[in-house]
Amino acid sequence: MKLSVIVPCYNVAQYLEGFLACLDKQWGEHDHYEVVFVNDGSTDSTPSLLAEYVAADTRHRVLINQANQGLSGARNAGMKVARGEWITFPDPDDLLVDGAYGYVMEHFLDDSIDVLSFKYLSINKNESCNLNRLMVDSVLWEGRASHKKGHLTPNVWSYIYRRSVVEDYHIHFSIEATFGEDALFNAKLFSKGVRMRMVNTICVCYVQHRQSICHTCDPVKLRRSVEGLLYCIEEVLKLDSPHYSVANWVNRFVMTIFSFVVRSDMNVRELRAIRNRLRDLKVFPLTSPYRTERICFKILAHPWLLPLVRTAVRIRKKLK
Repeated sequence: MKLSVIVPCYNVAQYLEGFLACLDKQWGEHDHYEVVFVNDGSTDSTPSLLAEYVAADTRHRVLINQANQGLSGARNAGMKVARGEWITFPDPDDLLVDGAYGYVMEHFLDDSIDVLSFKYLSINKNESCNLNRLMVDSVLWEGRASHKKGHLTPNVWSYIYRRSVVEDYHIHFSIEATFGEDALFNAKLFSKGVRMRMVNTICVCYVQHRQSICHTCDPVKLRRSVEGLLYCIEEVLKLDSPHYSVANWVNRFVMTIFSFVVRSDMNVRELRAIRNRLRDLKVFPLTSPYRTERICFKILAHPWLLPLVRTAVRIRKKLK
């Protein structure tokens, strides 16, 4: 088995038709693959749609039904049954470029690497996407992941991982991370200095949904996500060593926390509490070569500026 595609599914019936159609166009002549669907306690028609799809080809499709355990729990369950030499984790509300997985299996997955990183295209919901995009056969970078300078993409759906390496290092998705679980998974794995290849090939169309946590203004979800990000910071700090810097990961988590605070109804006192927790972790004040990050860190240092920032954001939205 060459590749296992692990798909966590929770109430995604409205997206499945398009996603399953994409899966059917992935393989070409390739036969050594499987798709592992994990129905994570869905309450809509997701279970029946998956059951029908899997029944049509049980040789290449596997279905796991379990009580709701969240995204991390679903992915962990999929990894336990995966048989492929390689594993990847697409989200069912995104789209896959025609033939993408078959293409990278043929051209880029070999014994010289442990992780393959590919590009993706961000699109808005209902925006057209050319899924028949020409594959570009070019390598952007190769080396040890721990040596890569700058930000590495946090999303696990933009990588393909050698399963034995993930298992040997006992890497899994943290149930405690209510947000940021992708970045935490990658940070743990990359800290091991795994061999990586980054290619200039678009495999996924990342669809922006207004109801996703990245766009929601639900105060309960945002507070829960902030707690998850603070947990991620605590965990990545355990990885720091002379050979691996976690500064980029910490900055990324803090920037996401700040964006959630601005969108939520958190008050100045709550922001001050977050800042103090970061100070207790000895990661604040933060430095950055990027102007936007420096401004956000400055505001976090002076929480009384938060109302002014929210006013500016509202005015900007109205002007748009």
